Amino acid sequence: MRRKEEERMSVRIGYCGINCDECAMGNGDFAETAKKLKNYIKVFGLSQWIDELPGGNRVDMRNLKKALDILSVYTRCAGCREMGGPTVCPIRDCAQSKGLKFCYECDELDKCKKFDWLGEPQKFKERLKQMKESAGDTP
Repeated sequence: MRRKEEERMSVRIGYCGINCDECAMGNGDFAETAKKLKNYIKVFGLSQWIDELPGGNRVDMRNLKKALDILSVYTRCAGCREMGGPTVCPIRDCAQSKGLKFCYECDELDKCKKFDWLGEPQKFKERLKQMKESAGDTP
């Protein structure tokens, strides 16, 4: 693996194997979606008629707009290695405490429950195993 590519990988790929460039928070898709929704609300005058929709009377438009303002400027997550991502991540905390570059270096990866909050824990573990193989770290 070329040095520059290795450096990029170590910053843009989390301990868990998530690729920041494929993540909606990391590649800007999330912010763009928030901007589009903000625009749709304005263009369609949703504030004026949302109460007519089923459940619409439960929507707090002022807070929704505030949330979209915040989310639309959160253009790119820096990634967990650059102080981005969730402020509390059990995976990052564990990997850092063990001095690991990636979780595939841990003997407890298969039974690790810290991945469960990601929603698709097995997908991330499989990606890590593939990374380990391509890095030449297999026995």
